[in-house]
Amino acid sequence: MTEKEKKISNDKDKKTKVENIKNEKNNVEKKNKSTNIKKKDIKITTNDNKNNKSKNIKNKKTENKKTEIKNTKNTKIKDDKKNKNEDPQNLLNEKLESFSKKIQNKLKEQILGIAVIPPFDQMPDDLKEYILSKSQTPNFEKKEEVLKFMENKIQVLITIDDSITELKNKKDKIINNEEALNFIISLKENKDFENINPIFTTKLEWLNNSYIGDSFITRLISFSNFIYEKGFFYSGIKIGEVHKTMVLKKFEKYIVSYVIMGSFMQGTATEKSDFDVMIIVDDTDVQKMTRYELKDKLLNMIYSIAFQAGELTGIKNKLHPQVYILTDFWDSIKNANPVIFSMLRDGIAIYDRGLFLPWKQLLKMGKIKPTRESINMFKSHSHDLINRVETKLRDYVFEDIYYAILNPMQAALMSYGINPTTPRETISFAREFLFNKEKILNEETLNFLDEINKLHKKIEYKEVSKISIDELKKIIESSEKYLKEMDKVFKTLDKNKLKEDYYSLFDKLNETLKEALEFRSISTKDLKKDFEESYIKDGSIKVSQKNTLDKIYNLETKAKNNTLTDVELEFVKQSSSTIIKEITSAIGNEKIKIYNKKLRTASTSNGQINFCQIKNYIYIKEKDNILKISLTKDNKLSKETIIKINEFEKTIKENETKPIKFEVLVEISNKFKNFELL
Repeated sequence: MTEKEKKISNDKDKKTKVENIKNEKNNVEKKNKSTNIKKKDIKITTNDNKNNKSKNIKNKKTENKKTEIKNTKNTKIKDDKKNKNEDPQNLLNEKLESFSKKIQNKLKEQILGIAVIPPFDQMPDDLKEYILSKSQTPNFEKKEEVLKFMENKIQVLITIDDSITELKNKKDKIINNEEALNFIISLKENKDFENINPIFTTKLEWLNNSYIGDSFITRLISFSNFIYEKGFFYSGIKIGEVHKTMVLKKFEKYIVSYVIMGSFMQGTATEKSDFDVMIIVDDTDVQKMTRYELKDKLLNMIYSIAFQAGELTGIKNKLHPQVYILTDFWDSIKNANPVIFSMLRDGIAIYDRGLFLPWKQLLKMGKIKPTRESINMFKSHSHDLINRVETKLRDYVFEDIYYAILNPMQAALMSYGINPTTPRETISFAREFLFNKEKILNEETLNFLDEINKLHKKIEYKEVSKISIDELKKIIESSEKYLKEMDKVFKTLDKNKLKEDYYSLFDKLNETLKEALEFRSISTKDLKKDFEESYIKDGSIKVSQKNTLDKIYNLETKAKNNTLTDVELEFVKQSSSTIIKEITSAIGNEKIKIYNKKLRTASTSNGQINFCQIKNYIYIKEKDNILKISLTKDNKLSKETIIKINEFEKTIKENETKPIKFEVLVEISNKFKNFELL
């Protein structure tokens, strides 16, 4: 190989080596770059993981906190429930409510009431015996053991309606008394109810006992607190028993029978139902007053006691007593009065002195029957009633309409300022003042009043025998129209009164402003402006009163237009009163300054006197008297007169006082003993 070829070959090898090195370097750089990217990716991924981990930890903490709060709340609620459930009274109420619900679910429509009787040891002895007779108690040898056993029991009164023959829901079966009692006793097997002692009664038992004067069930109901009652059955009996006891305590010698009746005895009363009771009063031995006076006197007091009974028992349904005197009640029985017959048939006497129950039995036996006379009376009575209705329409209904028309016009005239008027004067004054002068009354309204007045006179003189219903309807329609017109009249009169009251206050205020300016000898053209310049600018009156005066004066426009309101008039009344007081106080202060400056003071045996000399007169102010004494040329006191205080104030304000000579002081000292100049 030549030198040249060798050289070329070496160059090629060199070049190849350089390229290989270069390629190798590039590969290394690429590799490093790739590694860096991966590292970066790893780093980023790692940071993301850190952030996610941090977020997860934070979220977990928040969730744990929420769970902790929730658990705390739940624990608190559970604790509250636990405390509530552990309260003996709540446990007892829940137990009684559960007991009541089981009875209601079983007996349904038949159950009339469930009530808790007061503790056994608090009951009267006769009721204790009755409760024991109705209770399922073990056979104890000693009475003390029975009492101890009963003391631990909750006495619950249960009454069912055994007069029901058919239930509303025909699928339900009527449960007889024995089944009902057995079911109630079986409830005692439940441990929750083992301390409950049920007193089982029925409606028919209560009715039969009441017929023979046995009041045990009635009294038990009156002592009890009700868990459940159907149609206010227990409430009616309770308020009746309480009212009866209060009435007998006050009037027992007059009361023959106390009878309860009405829808509550059927268990069909509602919240709006009244509890009706009938009281029969013995009037056969009344000597100091008439029978009807006795009835009225007792009726008023019995109604008052009925209200007290409602307050005492907390029963909201109204107790409605009906009072009958014995002689009238007997006449009603003889005359077959349907109301009295229904009372005898359906009423239950919870107090009776041996009259109501026999009558009830006689009616039941068919021994009390309407007489022929009473039947004829009922037949003929219909015509009498119609005639009476016509008379009432004429005499009573129209009389009310007449005064409903007359009285508003009389009120309107009084509002206008006229003293109360007679019916005849009312029309003439209304025409003169409200129609002609003020023009706030239309002629149609005035004419209707005139027509009603004339018709009233005709009825009074028996010139009109009756008024038909159609005529009354027309009069009522016209009356409604008349009253609407009178409402408009009253509105106008009210506005006029506001206007009148405003100007009364406004004029009084202006008069005070004028007097204040005159006191300072200021002649005025613009009263308000001159007052502000004189008194408000110098600080005698508060600056804020300027705005108040502006408002009072601005309201004059509203007063003229009759648009002034009650609130605005009240503002004028209060504000003007305040301003007048301030002005009076300011003038008073100025007078004191003048007196202090111009008057001399001396004490005498009769008190203090103030005096001064103006021109040739000595003015002496002693208490409320002002003496004006003329001086002679030789300084002797001469003619003496008494003058008014305002004349003196004007004189002393407008004139300068002179020094008083010694000899004049001696004269004054002689006139007023023990004269000592201060």
